Parts: sequence; structure tokens; C-alpha cells
Amino acid sequence: MEASSDTVQLDLTIVIAAHNAADTIGEQLEALRVQTWGGTWEVVVSDNASTDATREIVRSFQEKDSRLVLADAVHGRGAGYARNEGSRVARGESLVFCDADDVVGDGWVAARGEALRSHEFVAGALRFDLLNPEWLRTAFYAKPPEAVESFEGIFPIAATCNLGLRRVVFDEVGGFDETFLTGQDLELCLRVWRAGCQMVHVPDAIVQYRYRGTFEAVWKRCRQYGAVGPAIARRLAESGGPRPPRFKGLKNYLWLIRRLPTLRTKQGRARYVVVAGTRLGRLMGSLRSRTLYL
Repeated sequence: MEASSDTVQLDLTIVIAAHNAADTIGEQLEALRVQTWGGTWEVVVSDNASTDATREIVRSFQEKDSRLVLADAVHGRGAGYARNEGSRVARGESLVFCDADDVVGDGWVAARGEALRSHEFVAGALRFDLLNPEWLRTAFYAKPPEAVESFEGIFPIAATCNLGLRRVVFDEVGGFDETFLTGQDLELCLRVWRAGCQMVHVPDAIVQYRYRGTFEAVWKRCRQYGAVGPAIARRLAESGGPRPPRFKGLKNYLWLIRRLPTLRTKQGRARYVVVAGTRLGRLMGSLRSRTLYL
């Protein structure tokens, strides 16, 4: 079925933004289908104009699980827009976001649902061992599941692939900023923090994260994420927050020079692409945002 007009309120809605996710979304939907929790919940897949078999796969899962809703997000572009559209049809008192190319762990829905009964804003843990080869997994610095991440120690952040908040908070801050095609999670976390909501980390809510699987895709993604930092730094300063250190990242340029010999190995090249792509993104983002944040 398509998005429902049913107004019955539920405890929780899980929103998944999807665009041409046919290769991966089935694994995520199956992981969600077998979850159990005592509360009432649904899954909304917000399809952002997919041209592959994404919609057909979602409909096939609807035949197995009546809690699954397919929503249209065809009049805008980007994950932020798709998540906002999915949230508009959501019936949950709380909203949880995950991605179409990852896989939630056992007990994830219960951990998320119970946490949001007591807290307004919750993060979870990411793991990388299930969906990524070793050469790719070791290219990124992964914090342990119990670690709480932050933007330069100023405000807590969480990835949108494992992020939950009360619907009233989401509406109060205005949802995702759709002008951010990448890094909408950081920008949302900034506004929620400025609104006075404390983030609570729930290490039992584990998501297996999938990295982009080619050097070209990793390079592009790291450039995009690197460019978000200066935009966040500017918004932080404009909102009256502290300015993050402008030159902290300079040490990474020295690292790139020293690590040139590591390009001989696949793992070395992967790590180099991650760091170099992120640094180039920071430079490009600093120019666009007119905010120096290297």
C-alpha cells in the first residue's frame, strides 16, 4: 500500500529515505521485519524518485508486514527532503531514522523505542564488521560503540542512520534542512542542541553501517562530508556558539606527505583516499562558506 491517511497514533515510526536502493533495502527491511517490541510501531520508506526496483521490493515486503508504509518523495531532491516527507506521513509519537543500505542489529527497535519513552533525543552505536571488507573497514577511524561523538567537543552529534527523537522536538526545530544534501544529521543535531535537548547515547541500539564500496565512491563521499564541516562551523558561530579551531586539521596534510609510501597497498590507498578526500572537502567547504575550518 502507499502512504496511509490513517490518523491512529503509534509509539514509534522508523523512517527510511530511499533512492535507487534496490541492491540493499531488502536486507534492511528483513532485519526490521523480524524485530519485536511491546510498543506500537511502523516503518515508512520514503522513496525519492527511484528508477530501479526499490518500490517493487518495498511492496513485496508489505505483503509480509502490514506495518510497512511506502511514501512518495518525488517533488524534491536529497535525503533530507525524503526524510521530511516520510516524517509528514508518520504516525509515531517518536521518530527514528535509519538508512536503506545499512542493517539494524537484533533488538534495535526495542532499544530505540524504550529509550525514547524516557528521553527526547537519542543516538546509537555503529559497527562496521558485517558489511565491509577489511581493506575498506580499516580505512576509516571507527570509535567504539560506547563512544559519544561530538562536533569538535562543542555539541553531540549522531549519524542519521541511527538517530531518534520525539516528534514534538523534530517539529519544533523544523525537521531537516533540505539545503544540506550531505550532513543533514550534523545540522539537525546543532539545532536540537541549541534548543536545549540533551542527547542520550544508547549503545545497545546497533546498526551495521555500509561504506561506499569503490575508491571513486569513497573519494566522492569523503569530499562531500569534508565540505560540510565549514558550513556547520559557520552556522554554529552565527547562532552564538563557540568557534571551532580553524587550523586543527593542518596536521592531516603532513600525514598525507608522510604516508605516500603506503600507496603501494590497497589498505594504504584506501586510508589515503579517506584523508585526502576529507581534506579537499574542507578546503572547498571553507571557500564556499567563507569560514576557515581546515
